[in-house]
Amino acid sequence: MNRAPDIVHTLLAECGTRLPELSETDVGPDAHGAALGTALASIALRPGHRDHDALFAWAFDADRSLMTTPNAKIRHLARRWMPAGPELVGRALTRLDAEASLHARLRYSSATPRPKWPSLQAEVIERRATMTPAMLWPGWTMRLLPPARTERNQRVDAFRRGCSTFLQLPGGPSKLNYERAAELLGNLQIDRDRGSVERRYYQSQDLTPLASTLAQLAYALDEHGSPINYARRRTLFTDATITLDTDAYAQICLRHGWRSGQRARLRLLRWYLLRLLIGESPPAPADATHEFAARCNDLRLHIPPQLREFLLGEARSHLTLHGLDEPVLWEPPTSWVGDVSWPGTGPDQIDPHTFREVLANSGTIDDACAALAISREHVRLCCDSTGITVATPSTTIGKSPVRNAATRSDLLAPERLRDLYERQGLDLNQIARMAGCCPATASALLAQTGVPLRGRPTLPSRPDITREWLHREYLLEQRDLTGLAREHGVTLHHLTTMAKNLGFPIRIAAGRYNAIGHLDLPGPLSAAMRAVVMTPFALDRLRVITQVPGHATVAAAARAFYGGRSSALRQRIRGIEDAAGFAVIDRAKRPLVPTEQGRAFLHEAAGILRIADDA
Repeated sequence: MNRAPDIVHTLLAECGTRLPELSETDVGPDAHGAALGTALASIALRPGHRDHDALFAWAFDADRSLMTTPNAKIRHLARRWMPAGPELVGRALTRLDAEASLHARLRYSSATPRPKWPSLQAEVIERRATMTPAMLWPGWTMRLLPPARTERNQRVDAFRRGCSTFLQLPGGPSKLNYERAAELLGNLQIDRDRGSVERRYYQSQDLTPLASTLAQLAYALDEHGSPINYARRRTLFTDATITLDTDAYAQICLRHGWRSGQRARLRLLRWYLLRLLIGESPPAPADATHEFAARCNDLRLHIPPQLREFLLGEARSHLTLHGLDEPVLWEPPTSWVGDVSWPGTGPDQIDPHTFREVLANSGTIDDACAALAISREHVRLCCDSTGITVATPSTTIGKSPVRNAATRSDLLAPERLRDLYERQGLDLNQIARMAGCCPATASALLAQTGVPLRGRPTLPSRPDITREWLHREYLLEQRDLTGLAREHGVTLHHLTTMAKNLGFPIRIAAGRYNAIGHLDLPGPLSAAMRAVVMTPFALDRLRVITQVPGHATVAAAARAFYGGRSSALRQRIRGIEDAAGFAVIDRAKRPLVPTEQGRAFLHEAAGILRIADDA
């Protein structure tokens, strides 16, 4: 009674009664008690009254003192207020929020302005999961991602997956725990994802902004819905089901002077396309190197706007193909969440013009971080959310842009290109110099435009320089073009051009001659051996492959004669076997032995090495 607010004493005096003793039993009907309770309830429910908060805090603490369990959970404490109505239950939840776990704060929405007793059925949560990407939207991740203490070993993807999983908990049934919520989204790294949220990023952070934001987002999704069914997309689109229009991609590369790249580049673009479609980072291919993840992050930052627009178009085509009338990208509006002070910087807090200018003038991502006072991942997430990227392509794309992109675009336009080549009579080299590209780019664009190329000047005829002669000397005898050109009094360019026109593979020149063209071999080489020694490092290749059999493993062989570089040795062996067209070493046997075809190949290689050593 001594701790009761002054308003309680005033009302007691006016009603001519006193407070009953604290008890779990019913004190029975009493007119004075009913009048006192009604008056106190009206004050407790009137937010504008000066004793509003103090009165409820006193009543709540008095009721809690009756609990026989000292560490009762939020559910048991708030349930006692159910007869008083949802408003007082909400106030009780708010009062209990600070001591509740993150799971409880989300389930009861106790950190939000309007806590709710959880009453949603499993079907509602399942529907919410279809509207949620497996990784939280990039813009909302920016707002909830606290500044990192260090840029090393950041698991932002795991943090995003953990947040999306926690997003399923508000209002759900008691059996819905984090593990079951993760299964709804296909997030299988449960401990890693949950730990990234609670123990890595929010270990020393106030969880209130996170708990309030996710709970408000969850109920807003239930109310307003989402234009994207992510569950359906996760089923429809996988690395095995998506396709990339490589012809259209090649045309874009030609138009802008980028190298189209090989299989590794296309895998990066497929990864980015799948990421656009399903709203999460797809797993790396099974045979991808450890550099794949770094190149994916680099692509998020450096993808040119034209290439990103191309991939967005590819994503729209995939949606249309499956009859889906959905936008490629979408995020919940910020108006769905209120009364939260976010620990991170959202995309709406960064001026687009400033962001674009900083990226254009920054040499590295760390320079951009310093200028914008945000982390590396905030920069990448802002690129994902806004579509603004660094104007200069990196090695991921393969080439920096030309100095005058407008001039290139004008010169390489179809009609302009036709005029330069047909009417003005310029050759490919002249056009390439004007546009700042290579002659091959101009040639390919002319072919796409339908302009026939003028014939190449023919080489002067020499009766002693024939196809048969070059085939025998260069391919069969493995002699080098430089020596042949010197012997016959022609230029190296003459013989190189002739070999290219005849379709002969050109051996790359090297600083240290290590080929076999100077050797006096007893007979012609096998087809597999010719393919393997078409390199200036032919003898090195043969010495390596002949030393592998007899060792327990490739790693053991590397320790014996390759400086311990087992990965490099494996790559060297694969290159030799790819050239030969069959497996030379049987890796399933211990110790390593040659295969049936490899035995004949190694015998031939040993003979060549003996002749080389004698020479």
